[in-house]
Formats: sequence, structure tokens, C-alpha cells
Amino acid sequence: TGFTTSFKNQLQGLMGLFLAAAAFLMYVFTPDRPELIVLGVTVIIIMFINAGLEASASHSLERIRNYSAIRATVTRKGKRFVIDSRGLVPGDIISLETGNIVPADARIISCAHLSVLETSINGKTDEVYKSPAVEYNRPDMLCHTNMVYAGTVVTGGSGTAIVCETGKNVLARKIDTSSSQDYTPGLLKYASTVGKVMSF
Repeated sequence: TGFTTSFKNQLQGLMGLFLAAAAFLMYVFTPDRPELIVLGVTVIIIMFINAGLEASASHSLERIRNYSAIRATVTRKGKRFVIDSRGLVPGDIISLETGNIVPADARIISCAHLSVLETSINGKTDEVYKSPAVEYNRPDMLCHTNMVYAGTVVTGGSGTAIVCETGKNVLARKIDTSSSQDYTPGLLKYASTVGKVMSF
């Protein structure tokens, strides 16, 4: 939010504008009271100060949001670049490396010794090795070895994958955690939380 927008918000609140207008009108009818002018000017100054503080806070929050957002290395139309993971769409090709938080649900295209920790999804503390090989879909299977899921952590190797689901459609958002035990270790709760927050 810029200063101009913040100041407009102050005006829309009407209270400050009403007080300033009332002070000036009262001065028109009682010109022998110059303190009314001081009051009106003071109200306007306070409105400017509030608008500045609001704009500054908004910029600070935006910087924090950008800093904490998961970044994704994506390939589009043959060009590779890094974007905010919230900008991913199905069909994007993403690159995965050790230490990455997986930014979306995606199907493995190719990989080299790629392993992922899926504790935030299935509660298991062992890393899972991934493969692009097509896997038979069993009804009791939650996570597939040819898929990576938003919010999980790449613990080794590298690979590329094609985005299948983003936002509220990722598996982490579909799992009902209200009736299940929280298996996530403290150091990995951030990854789980971010995987779900990405959908907003």
C-alpha cells in the first residue's frame, strides 16, 4: 500500500476529515479563536503521519512476505528462472535440488538419486527415493514414488518435475489433519506450514 492509498484510507475514515472541517467552520463563525485553526491543521498533520506509518508498515510486511515465500526454479518456453512459488501453474517444469522445499505437487520427469522427506504428508520419518517410473495406483497409497508434494523437503539428489497441482489443490491441503496425530518434528513444521500457506 502506497502513501497515496493510505491517505485515501484516512479520508474514507471520515473522522479526521470531519474534525478538521468542524474546526475550520467554527473558526469562520468565531474568528477570534485562532486555536481552532491550530486544531484543524493538527488533525490534518496527524492524518498524514498515520498514512505514512500505514504505508511504511505495509512495505515492511511485503518485504517479510517476499523473504519468507518459497522460491521455485521453473522452466517456461525454454527459459529457466526463479519465481515466487505462488506463481506456479500446472504444466510448469520445476528443478529440485538438495535442501529445497517442494513448491507444488509435481510428477517426476527425470532425477538423479532424488530423495524426499514426506513427514508432513504421511508421518514417516524415513526419506523416500523418487523415480520417474510409472507406479501402479493403489487405493491405500497416499504418496507415490514418481510424485513430489508441496511442503516436503528434498534431502538428496536432484531432478526435474512437471507441476500437476498448486494452491488449494495440493495434497497437503486435502489431508484432514484435525483427526490425525502430528508426526512432524519441530524443525520440519515450517515446511509443512508453508506448504499449506502457499495456497492463499
